[in-house]
Amino acid sequence: MDTRLPSVFLRASSIGIVLAILAACGNGREKPPSTLRPDAAQKSQQEQQAKREREKRIRNTQDCYIEERRLNPNQHTTCIYRCPDGKIESENVAPGFYCPTVLNVMKR
Repeated sequence: MDTRLPSVFLRASSIGIVLAILAACGNGREKPPSTLRPDAAQKSQQEQQAKREREKRIRNTQDCYIEERRLNPNQHTTCIYRCPDGKIESENVAPGFYCPTVLNVMKR
């Protein structure tokens, strides 16, 4: 009596075993973190930090209102502004342009 298994059965079972091993090994692995795309938690943290920085910059500004316009010899205009805290700010404007009525400046 021949105790050898047919070669077709051996080939099919060996392919099945290899596929089972590959499936078992591949399921436990996680994808490596991508450095190009931040994950959702890191992205939301960056957005919150950017929002806090914008709000901080807005709180540290003040509006200064026009007080005087002076024409310079080179036809530029010097706009002089007075701020609520008593400080004076100035800005030069090219010929053909007007002084803005309000100048938003950083508090020092």
